[in-house]
Amino acid sequence: MLCAWAVRSPHDLVFEPSFGGCVFIESILSAFRKLNCPKPQENIYGCDTDESAFRYLDSAISNFNTDHFIRDDFLRLHPGNFRKTGFDILIGNPPYVSLHNMPCAQKQTASLVQNCHGIVVDRRASLWAYFLVHGLSFLNEGGRLCFVLPGSLIQTDYGKKLLHQLSAHFAKIAVLSIAERYFKRVGADESTEILLCEGWKKGEAKKGIEVASVTDTNACRERIANWQKGAWTGFQLNGQAASHLINSEGDKILKAWAKRSFGKRLSSFVTIRIGVVTGANKFFILSQKSAKDHELPGKALKFILTKAKFSKGLFLTTSDSRRTKSQGQKCLLINTLKASKDKNILKYLDAFPKTKIKNNKTFSKQKVWHQPILGKIPDGFLTYMNHHSPRLFLNEISANSTNTIHRIYFNKDVSYLNKLLVVISFNSTLSQLSAELEGRVYGSGVLKHEPSEAKNILIIIPKKAKLGEARDAARRIDIALRNNLNDTATTIADDYLKKAIPTIWTAKKLLRLRAALAAARKRRYPKPQFLNCQSV
Repeated sequence: MLCAWAVRSPHDLVFEPSFGGCVFIESILSAFRKLNCPKPQENIYGCDTDESAFRYLDSAISNFNTDHFIRDDFLRLHPGNFRKTGFDILIGNPPYVSLHNMPCAQKQTASLVQNCHGIVVDRRASLWAYFLVHGLSFLNEGGRLCFVLPGSLIQTDYGKKLLHQLSAHFAKIAVLSIAERYFKRVGADESTEILLCEGWKKGEAKKGIEVASVTDTNACRERIANWQKGAWTGFQLNGQAASHLINSEGDKILKAWAKRSFGKRLSSFVTIRIGVVTGANKFFILSQKSAKDHELPGKALKFILTKAKFSKGLFLTTSDSRRTKSQGQKCLLINTLKASKDKNILKYLDAFPKTKIKNNKTFSKQKVWHQPILGKIPDGFLTYMNHHSPRLFLNEISANSTNTIHRIYFNKDVSYLNKLLVVISFNSTLSQLSAELEGRVYGSGVLKHEPSEAKNILIIIPKKAKLGEARDAARRIDIALRNNLNDTATTIADDYLKKAIPTIWTAKKLLRLRAALAAARKRRYPKPQFLNCQSV
């Protein structure tokens, strides 16, 4: 399908920068044959670092021209290595290796191609972004680019920034986001994004970055054909991509309500910070049994929330901490500030390898290497990564959390009633939909929120709320969440808001919001994978 779009002339020169198992190579050959190209193998070029790729190549193209295919890192090559000044088509499925998983040598190579024709790759980008930008130097004027890319293309800031830069150099750009997960069988849970760029150096894309959601390859084929004929125009990518890929009616309601006096962003009430960074959680956070085995004094141990599932409700309570300890979970943080001279503490600290102390970046930021910067005790917590839905809950026991959970600090002028209203609203369909649009989807469908994203989640605060009714709604939501009944918790929150602001929270608008929320979650999980699941 993609090669049929890209290859349009028997004279086109095609380059594949990571041909691997030669799936694209075989399809390119087929596309040329349909155009009655007499020697299609003479029009195809490529490279790969893997020796096995050349065994596949030998099967795909018998007696292939060795000048056309080089075994080397694409980022080290240029068109001159292939005795060409440029190519008409750049096509393929580049590696998805994240920045954190790149070996040092690869990072160094990537850093050499961060800028091409003024298009800059963000330093946080994955390897595919470097392949894309470096590939531009291989294109002839008027050339076409077609890449199969991961969801980070439209989910991450660096991906969207890169797209907007490309739109200044290509006449047309489209992204087709395919809901079906195609690469799960080979261990990749990423969503599939098809990037089509046409008319390199032929002016700016007048229609911007056109984005569409499609269910599968058949729908994708139809959209591509219509786009090429000018019979279809996608949504222009502005801001978060998710709003372009789901029920637009729900997004319209969100935007309209955000402008009303009762609609507030989460940042209007709270400051969001990451949790405590110890630098070595396995060493500093122990189970009750392990602390006892090392005879560590109780005054040096403090309960810390390490996983959101250890508190399932709307409040972190003493019962939650007791249960977590009794289950043998690692939830006790060693606080050496209160017992730094205890002989058992000193013995335990002495077991930490000296070389690791010296090389640990977190330790170097602390006055004493074994005393993490705890900061203020938070008023509440916000789940960081979620299968079903994010959850905001209040801290009733003066506990802290690790950086697997965000910490919430309410502004000084926020009353207890408004704190309850914030956590109630956070469970509503509206706030859950807003969270889907503000967050980003990773890997197997997990929804992730950095503090900068979570602060934009929309909250509805009724003006004439009563403390008793809010407490009752919060209590019932807490019970529902603790019984893994997420949808029930959302219904309770919706019912409360409907009663508090009946002229705004109408049944018709609520149905539209629920349809949009269902669409957003279906995009993350094309096939049902959970029923009322809790946060990770």
